[in-house]
Amino acid sequence: MALNANINLNVPPQIGRYKNSLVEAVLLLIVSVLFYWFIVSPKNADLAVKKDNLVKIQEQESKLADATQKFEAMVKDLQSHKKEITDLDQALPLEGDQLRMQILLESLANSINVTIGSINVSSQSTAPWSGNKALLADPFAATRTLQTLSGTVFVTGSFDQLVAFLQKLENNGRVINVTAIGLDAGAENKLNLKLSFDAYFLAP
Repeated sequence: MALNANINLNVPPQIGRYKNSLVEAVLLLIVSVLFYWFIVSPKNADLAVKKDNLVKIQEQESKLADATQKFEAMVKDLQSHKKEITDLDQALPLEGDQLRMQILLESLANSINVTIGSINVSSQSTAPWSGNKALLADPFAATRTLQTLSGTVFVTGSFDQLVAFLQKLENNGRVINVTAIGLDAGAENKLNLKLSFDAYFLAP
């Protein structure tokens, strides 16, 4: 049987355009997947990490704001109790200054005109805190413990003067614990009073 020499073997233009569109769609899909995989996905992961960090920072900021508010309230409260703070510092100072203790005893004795025989003060603390510049700059940074200043004081006066001196010791702002007391007759109808005592301070 003879073939028709007029058979048209050309592809219809509609089919060609469809194939081209299909290829473009597949390429576009591939490009989109690659773009998402290499560009969008890492960006999303990075964004998620940043969002998580932002939440944590906001939580820390909130806690810091609360702590700051409480601290400011404490500062205001301290400022409104300056007398109590001064009294506390006098009762339990942050340093075991032996000279300061001696001056206090001399002042108490002189205020009622008793005669001072001797005053001796010694400290049990051996820590070289007085030369620590960092501690002096921030005295509340270190952990402190109760330390003792021990001493003796010998005075002479009338009975009333010695009673007044004991009352001065009892009522002054510094915490002083009398550990021993001795009393005997002195010259010119005076009495000799000898006291052993402990005073306290908060040392690092």
